[in-house]
Amino acid sequence: AYSPNVTSYVYGIQGYTTVNGIGSTLGQDVFGLVPYTGIITANEGTGAKYTTLSKGYAGSALVANLDADTGIDMMYHAARIWAVNGVSVFVYDLAKTTTYSCTAINTAKAANASKVAGNTLTLGEVGVDYEYDLIDNSAYNKSYAGVTFKYNLAQLGVTTQSGVTYLYYTDNKADKTATIKAANLWTDISKINKDSSVVFLVEGGQYYIYATSAVTGTVKGIAYKTGAVTLTDGTVIERSALAAQAADTTIGKTYTFLLDNHGHYIGLTKQGVANLYFFTGEFQPTSAYNGYVGERTYSAQFINVTTGEVVDLPVLFSFIYDALTNDTTRFYDVGIAAANGLYYPDDITAAESIYANTYAIENDVKFQASTVKVSIDDGDDVDVILDNPTKFIIVTGKGSYVEKAEYNSLAEMLKAYPANSVTFDQVAMTVYTSSTWNTACSVVFGYLGSYTAEGTNLFLPKALDTNDYTKTWENGEYLYYYNDVFYLNGEPRNIVTNKAVSATEAGFYSYEITVDAHGNVVWDLTVQQEDAYVNLSKVGSGANIYLIGNLVVANSPVVVDLRAGYKGTDKAISDIATLYAQFRNTEITLAYTTNAAGNVDVIYILDAGWFRTISVGLSSTLKALGWKFVDADGKYVDSLTYVDDSAESIDAGVNLQVTLYNENLKAYSTNGTFVPTIKVDGGDAQDMSGVKLVNGALTFMVNVKGLDKSDRSVPYENGGLVIGTVEVTAPEGMNVSPASKADVVLGQSMTVKLYNDEGAAFTDGSNTILNTSTWHGTVYVTRPVTGTLNADSTIITVEFYPLATNCVMSSDGFTPAGID
Repeated sequence: AYSPNVTSYVYGIQGYTTVNGIGSTLGQDVFGLVPYTGIITANEGTGAKYTTLSKGYAGSALVANLDADTGIDMMYHAARIWAVNGVSVFVYDLAKTTTYSCTAINTAKAANASKVAGNTLTLGEVGVDYEYDLIDNSAYNKSYAGVTFKYNLAQLGVTTQSGVTYLYYTDNKADKTATIKAANLWTDISKINKDSSVVFLVEGGQYYIYATSAVTGTVKGIAYKTGAVTLTDGTVIERSALAAQAADTTIGKTYTFLLDNHGHYIGLTKQGVANLYFFTGEFQPTSAYNGYVGERTYSAQFINVTTGEVVDLPVLFSFIYDALTNDTTRFYDVGIAAANGLYYPDDITAAESIYANTYAIENDVKFQASTVKVSIDDGDDVDVILDNPTKFIIVTGKGSYVEKAEYNSLAEMLKAYPANSVTFDQVAMTVYTSSTWNTACSVVFGYLGSYTAEGTNLFLPKALDTNDYTKTWENGEYLYYYNDVFYLNGEPRNIVTNKAVSATEAGFYSYEITVDAHGNVVWDLTVQQEDAYVNLSKVGSGANIYLIGNLVVANSPVVVDLRAGYKGTDKAISDIATLYAQFRNTEITLAYTTNAAGNVDVIYILDAGWFRTISVGLSSTLKALGWKFVDADGKYVDSLTYVDDSAESIDAGVNLQVTLYNENLKAYSTNGTFVPTIKVDGGDAQDMSGVKLVNGALTFMVNVKGLDKSDRSVPYENGGLVIGTVEVTAPEGMNVSPASKADVVLGQSMTVKLYNDEGAAFTDGSNTILNTSTWHGTVYVTRPVTGTLNADSTIITVEFYPLATNCVMSSDGFTPAGID
């Protein structure tokens, strides 16, 4: 027994004992230490309350339930446990263990089946057979056991401040999340990064999590029976039980291998080694032509889709041939150079979806200001979220003429193109997995050989005519250049079309910019909703805001003054404050655009009448004859003009009353009528109804046609009033010359000469009438006229205004000079 007087204690297998072996241990005598030996058939590491020692395996007699905190790796191991009052002090593993993993498991099980017999156990609630332990318990009861461990793949989530760890995995094609308390986690994960791929085992709510790793190498050979891959450096990588399939590799290609915690490959990817480039289609020979065609090498021009770097890479003729006949893609993973220095690029298409977890290729991608993601159709409809900001690399040209433009944001890229949106036939996006497990994009690559830009609010201030464009022959087609004619966002915008613009009216246009079959960048215009944003508007203000009609004006809008006499001068208005000051609550013709918030952001100031104009003018003949219009104020004018509101108020089919006046005919009124004519918008003259002359004035109605966007200004022209051929009958006893005049128009004077037979002088019976005398007579019976004599009193010259075709003259004689 233990004695405090004994000082020669030594530590042996059963604890402290005396040198001579006559005493018990200190633990036994003082603390009650008891040893237990048996097979562990349950333990805390599998979710049990105790470590259970049994005389044999499952179903055998109980030795003891002890609080020993043994892990899952001790299951079916023979062990000796020293405990005090049921609490373990020391655990000694009596078993010898041989561990087999992955592809070696089935062979090991078969080879040891007779040894193990029925002493088998499978642990792990999800996953595949990942490890197999052959346990030699001969030190206890001369037996063997076999334990299979199932593991699964997962993504490690965050660990909260309270110690809860999240684990994301898939089981039977269902996505699942494990919430693990710190007490239930049996491995150290402190050095495993969040979002990392891991392997794990779970049993009875207890988790064992291990990190994976990765290695990059070039494939030298493949053992197709086992799936083992040999690298060029001699490394052999076995296939993991967690691998969905044997590695699909190409000898000579470089890959990144994802390894489990055994060092076996779970999968392989081009991630980390993938190098996606765009092939411009240009190449040049680098080898002599006297060799075999298949061995000839070329330098092909590529562009890195992430950096925009332009490089020439050596390739074989076979690549050039295949690439130039490939109508699916021009994106290639060039990999790394082989031992011979050549590259063997693999074509990568949109069907690859997220290629190598690094690149996304998609066709027909439209970018506009509101774009925040791009949907990739890979069967799962992955959304690639654009970084804020996302870098854009846009490349044009090829060979010696390749050019690169870089934009630091989507907004910056869109600003470089005259459009609300830009659609590329094909883009490559450099992507990564974000902290929220989204696929995010940091760089967008687009080649400008194929794109479509679309937009609205292209403004044409005045109708086009043939003087507004120049025509050139380029790349096998005619191009039409319209320079300094259109405006976009307040700035002049030159446009190019491959056909004459069919719509020529002033106003707003939507447009599409494409690269046509000849390789030319051309515009196609479409008229927008008629006058949706051109109005007679009042400029008002509110509390710290300006208003155009009922619309709020954005801060610092673009203001462009396009009025005649103002455009391009110091008098032009260029800001909203000045516009408001000059036209406060006054109607003015404005064209404008609105931003996404519905606020006016661009304002064009237009001439009065831009919106609508009706003008009624006179033919050059009537103008020359002194005809005038009488306007609303009673003034005599050459034309009548109705603009904007007054023009718009004249509806189609309305008869507009106009009055013509001729000062030379103010003394004349007729019962007969005269027929004016009307020309509409330069058309043929049409007869109107006959009109009586009243004190030199003609009043009649003009039939007005409707106005539309294609006919903003409609000119009318009055003409006619043709009397015809006027026949003159001389007073009795006289002759007249000319006796007629053709095509006489009302208001046109006619001069005739009266004379006697044989040219005799006019007399008062016996004496010649002095040439200072005035001759008096009438035309058309009642219209008085006068005439003057020539020097020898033989000819009387008379001027009068014809009122009808038949003019009979009569003579009332002469009065001496000075006598009316």
